[in-house]
Amino acid sequence: MALTNTPIDRLIAALLGETVASGADRVVVGSEPSAVEQGVVYYGVRWWEGEQMRHRLLLDYPVMGQVTRRILLLAGLDPWHVRSSQHGTMQAMGRWSVEVSGERGDRHATLRPLETTKVDDRDWLEQARTAASAVVPDMPSHESQADNVRDLERAALESPVVRLVNLILINGWRQRARDIELQRHPDRLTVELVFEDGTRRQEMTPPLGLWSDIRRRLLVMSGVPPWVREPDRGYFMLRLGKGLEPGFVLDLLADGPDARIRLRILTPDPTMEDTAAVEPATDLCAASLLADVLAHPRDDA
Repeated sequence: MALTNTPIDRLIAALLGETVASGADRVVVGSEPSAVEQGVVYYGVRWWEGEQMRHRLLLDYPVMGQVTRRILLLAGLDPWHVRSSQHGTMQAMGRWSVEVSGERGDRHATLRPLETTKVDDRDWLEQARTAASAVVPDMPSHESQADNVRDLERAALESPVVRLVNLILINGWRQRARDIELQRHPDRLTVELVFEDGTRRQEMTPPLGLWSDIRRRLLVMSGVPPWVREPDRGYFMLRLGKGLEPGFVLDLLADGPDARIRLRILTPDPTMEDTAAVEPATDLCAASLLADVLAHPRDDA
């Protein structure tokens, strides 16, 4: 499988070009988050020579996810079913060994040149940044064109599940929670807020029958395939307008009868002006949304 002229392949070509031009013996794509700025998670691409890291490039989570999946495809590996370390060979600007470590959501790929083509002395890092800026996220944005929460809810009027998920996310952000945890129990669902001091507060107990719809909506928003049944991770931003864009990292911690989803809120605590700009969600609003969902359980499909 050869590289094409798509932005993601141009980005990969630039990463390989930088490896050859800099004389690094390997490039590591992915791995742990390297920085969080204004609610965006950035992952590092690192170039190494022996035990010393020479330099790095930061890419945001959605772009990094596409890069990693594309490398796996180029190496003949399955991008959705990597559980542990696997090896492959990639033919692109020469021949490269690819070693994939970690599980989906936290995995990384180490590329080592086996046979390389000659590259020119262009600024490969700048070319990588340009290509990354042209990559279209492969995950749905969360009503990214809405100017504020009221517009967001109007845009989703036909979808009670979307409105319910919006309510859960906005409530957690407004109340300055660290995490939002959703858990399936034998007879009910629970939505809890977890704060920095470790205290927990139960927000609501939606009917058990809503779990599949809520789970599917959150996974799709996070770029995680809805059919996944093992621990996974995704990321999305909630665009509220007026510069308010809280970021969320979704962790699918368990599935099945005791399924649990954790949403880590990355954005710094909102100010009084921020929360004033977002319409508060009341218990009456929550009850109304739940009633809509029960009456139209498949309207979000």
